[in-house]
Amino acid sequence: MPTAAGLLLSSVFGASARLLQTAMSGSPSKLSSKIIGYSTFMGFSTAIYLLVIDPTIQNTNSLFERRLTLLREQREKRAEFYDFEPATKQHPYKRGAFTQLLDKFGAKY
Repeated sequence: MPTAAGLLLSSVFGASARLLQTAMSGSPSKLSSKIIGYSTFMGFSTAIYLLVIDPTIQNTNSLFERRLTLLREQREKRAEFYDFEPATKQHPYKRGAFTQLLDKFGAKY
């Protein structure tokens, strides 16, 4: 979708290109040729914006969005892969030999 800023900048670029061209030629021209020249250059630069630059920007944005969605999907898959309950290590209750002897001989009969 062409933006107002893009259209304005392309028109300004066309006018400045025509101004540079007339400044380099050095010959004063009639008002009608000035108007026709400026409008031609402004129209040409606006057409380039509409036909070349804006579709390229739209294509780049769509590719960027597609890559972002793929990246989000990959991150979700990776998060699902690492989202698990770690197995708790349940060892039988073991005590050392000395404490077992204390329990054995210290028990009430």
